[in-house]
Amino acid sequence: MILYLAGPMRAMPNYGFQVFEDAKQYLLHRDFQVVSPHDIDINEHRVKIACRVEGTANGYRRVFEDVELSPTFSMAWAMRRDLTEVAACDGIVLLPGWRGSVGATREAVVAYWCGLRFFEYTPAIPEHHQSGRLTAIVPDELTLIGLLPLPLAKAA
Repeated sequence: MILYLAGPMRAMPNYGFQVFEDAKQYLLHRDFQVVSPHDIDINEHRVKIACRVEGTANGYRRVFEDVELSPTFSMAWAMRRDLTEVAACDGIVLLPGWRGSVGATREAVVAYWCGLRFFEYTPAIPEHHQSGRLTAIVPDELTLIGLLPLPLAKAA
């Protein structure tokens, strides 16, 4: 199953890259394929990053120390790209704070219209001995309607 990660970026420290990275690693270790906007931004050189690699019991993870948008980054371009990526996936994983993110709410609506499966990711809290968690959810159409100033109607 191919899963798309959706969550807040612009209002987060280092554009939320650490949350996206940790969720991606969690899912990869459970045999999911993952599409993440943070990886796409890195691969397309739309951001400049400073990170280190840490070994873990399951392999490795990148730890982001600094993330800067490059002059070639455009929010309009990123949304066109990301919404296309969402539509090509089997499911969407909503990261903490997604309801407050303009981009993530649009991605969730596209996922709903395209009939994707929905999941919520809860990050690990090592100091409380809690591991991360992925929970399947049923999207509430009324909640999605409340997130957008646009009418929401599924195609027949």
